[in-house]
Amino acid sequence: LERCLLELECQNSIGLSKLEALALEAHHEKLLGNLDYCKSDYDSSCFVSALTHYKKAEYILFDKKVDAAVWGPTIQLEIAQLLYKQRNYNDALQYLEKASYSIKNAIAPYALCLAQVARTKEEFKESIELIEDEIKSSTGEEYWENIRKKAKILILKAEAGLGTMEESCHLYREYFDHQKKYILELFSSMTEAEREAYWMRQRQFVVDCYTLEDEDPALLYDVVLFCKSLLLRYSSRYQ
Repeated sequence: LERCLLELECQNSIGLSKLEALALEAHHEKLLGNLDYCKSDYDSSCFVSALTHYKKAEYILFDKKVDAAVWGPTIQLEIAQLLYKQRNYNDALQYLEKASYSIKNAIAPYALCLAQVARTKEEFKESIELIEDEIKSSTGEEYWENIRKKAKILILKAEAGLGTMEESCHLYREYFDHQKKYILELFSSMTEAEREAYWMRQRQFVVDCYTLEDEDPALLYDVVLFCKSLLLRYSSRYQ
């Protein structure tokens, strides 16, 4: 965040274009919104401001035909992510669909967003098939993030009365077992910024474990205990 603020202060001297300045301002507001999001303020005014800046940048791209092929998909993906955080899933889905033609890593978020608006077995089937294709073609941490997304999709399907939570629990248990090994190896060597980014990524996983409490209370207990012990062990700042 401090680095982004410094870049904002220096933008006049380094000669940023209007498009670049808007994208930078939007990124700054998004970071502030993420801080609010961590405090459970899901309707942060910073997200609204970021969305406004990104949409202005989008207007410049597609009305003035300036670097649309280079910047377009990236800005569409940023807009989609902000709309998703604001729970505006239908509009987010439209932007993700556009971005997915050019950016491969937009497909998994598209699958998850599709599940957020799905109402029928056929719609959920399409969402699951998309994420399963992404799982097959991904490796490393991307693979495990796609596993998490599939588990979330199955939760949404169960909440729609079209399935059970059983497979979600199984996938989340696999995901958690991996995360324990991964983070115990790396957490001590992470910078504070990297640790904050890690907690931001894990937030939705922990929230979903509470959703699964009735189905698998042991999973929730293990996740909460592990997170608390990790926080206490490595940094008093996170207590």
